[in-house]
Amino acid sequence: MSFVCNACNCNITSVEQRSEHYSSYWHRYNVKRSCESLPPVSKEVFEKKLSEMTKTKQSVTLQCFVCRKTLASKKSYDHHMRSKRHLQKAANRSGASTPGMSRQVSNNAQASSDKKQPLDSAEAQNPANAVVGAEGGAEEKEINSAPKVEKKAEPVPLKHCLFCGESCDTLEGTLKHMLKAHSFYVPYVQFLVSVEGFMKYLGEKVGLGRQCLYCNRCFKDLEAVRQHMASAFCRYPFNH
Repeated sequence: MSFVCNACNCNITSVEQRSEHYSSYWHRYNVKRSCESLPPVSKEVFEKKLSEMTKTKQSVTLQCFVCRKTLASKKSYDHHMRSKRHLQKAANRSGASTPGMSRQVSNNAQASSDKKQPLDSAEAQNPANAVVGAEGGAEEKEINSAPKVEKKAEPVPLKHCLFCGESCDTLEGTLKHMLKAHSFYVPYVQFLVSVEGFMKYLGEKVGLGRQCLYCNRCFKDLEAVRQHMASAFCRYPFNH
């Protein structure tokens, strides 16, 4: 059995690989690009950009203007800011608004001021938050609409409604709810080997992949894809 991820334009050969792919930073990155009407980037391009951003982050240092001292790490910076010597200088410094007057600077900032700024903390935790244009970076941009801390993508549980999240005691109860509340039914159910397996697949597509069941459009989160499907897409295409 094979699947296609429309967000990344790649083939997936197994259920295990599909779950792993939908949870990857590469897939989340392309979902964000899709929301911005940008084309997907290959895994090779994504990994190259990620490596470049990591190197940029590693070159960042912290500088205390009060003491005119440069610190190589956040730990040493925090230790310095609590030191008696720094606090005394800050207290004696005329016009110093706070003892923590500092900024982040790059090791090579003066030599090449046009270099990219380092990732912020949210981007460092989730590289998919930084959007870089494919094949040369001409369309480089950052998704500002995405939340700083994302909820981890998970499949919609088997006994939960795909469209509103309501839970039932049984899968049969869930199917009845979706038919009554959302006019959704499983097409050609008589030909399915396993209704449960099919519903698990749909739960992964909506929850992990954040894809519309009908048009396969990708969204930034579960709420967004549910809002989209509620408009006119609470159904599964017959030709799939």
